[in-house]
Amino acid sequence: STNSSAQSQRGWGGLLFCLSFGRPGGVCASANILLLAERCDAMKIKWSIGVIIHHKKYGYRGVIASFDPFCRADDTWYLGNRTQPVREQPWYHVLVDRSDTTTYVAEENLELSSVKDPIRHPLLSSFFSSYSQGRYYSASLN
Repeated sequence: STNSSAQSQRGWGGLLFCLSFGRPGGVCASANILLLAERCDAMKIKWSIGVIIHHKKYGYRGVIASFDPFCRADDTWYLGNRTQPVREQPWYHVLVDRSDTTTYVAEENLELSSVKDPIRHPLLSSFFSSYSQGRYYSASLN
């Protein structure tokens, strides 16, 4: 259909930006939320936006701000890391707790945080509007 074609041309980046931040071109339609949920299910995305995670190797906590279905970083960035997890898995943009750092992390390196305390990060309010019971929510999704 024409709608499906337009959505596929728009791609993940536009859809996720729209749903996560609700800023490009106005308010996003609820149909886009359903589309994102369907894509997450089809791709077997483990962590959704707003979930508080723990990095298995480096021990920090953070909150998922967005994700990509595979690593979209260029080779220079990827090969410059201490480790090179498989690129063909979901990768997450994480706001790191008690830091001004953001990270880009392979799904295999993340687990649900056992500590549900709120995250402290200077960009938190740019991504999320509320926090409840160990999870953050975006104004565009409420």
